Amino acid sequence: MKDKDVTCIQRQEKDIDDLVTCTNDQKVVLEFIKDYGSEKQAFVSIHSSKSILDKIEDKVNQLTESFVDTSLMFVESVSKDNLTDLGSIELKETPCSVSMVPYKQRQSQVPVVSKRHITSFTHLYDIDMKEKLSVVTGITISDNNTLIICDADKKVFFCDKNDAYLSSISSPHQPWDITAIPGTTTAVMSCQSTPYIQLIDIDRQQILKKVEVKQGECWGVAATKENIYIGSKGKIYVLDLRGNFVRTIHLKKK
Repeated sequence: MKDKDVTCIQRQEKDIDDLVTCTNDQKVVLEFIKDYGSEKQAFVSIHSSKSILDKIEDKVNQLTESFVDTSLMFVESVSKDNLTDLGSIELKETPCSVSMVPYKQRQSQVPVVSKRHITSFTHLYDIDMKEKLSVVTGITISDNNTLIICDADKKVFFCDKNDAYLSSISSPHQPWDITAIPGTTTAVMSCQSTPYIQLIDIDRQQILKKVEVKQGECWGVAATKENIYIGSKGKIYVLDLRGNFVRTIHLKKK
């Protein structure tokens, strides 16, 4: 193998090692901010990383284009008189068949499937709740397809994935809205006209704890894997998954 080929391979190996190191450094930074940083810090970090990620993508593209498929072939010497020369080794290079597709281009190749708008509903069947259900104020479905229903008569009902009644529990306050926290077995229930939310264990079908929201009344409730969002008059209260207050989002008045 020629010296220039060895040098080229060594240079490519070094470039690849540098790319792996740079990519891992960016991954560590983004994962740290994801776990411990704020949403603002995450936004700033992602924005500042764009130029670095663009350079990484360009370098990967350059390296991919420089790669070649190499094959060695023995070429027999035509001359039979001089046995000191049996032939030679021929190095054949062809462009690499692998190509690098930029991330944005890959995104554009994803087919866009338009969602059909729901124009009507069809009644399928009634659920036998086994006991009196007064007024449904909130309803949600957990990750394991448990149906949870809030009743204005200070009760919470549970049904399994087949819509069969499981049980009901009593609430110290009148329930208003409820949502399941994604990726957990916990639901969050707000209480009408009172500054409380209740965390409910879906599997055990029992109230885990009651949390006072000192900032104001609790109405609608929603949750992500990171936070709980409580709707109030002109405001949205953001809590962590333990019910600790994080911040207030003020809504603009028209």
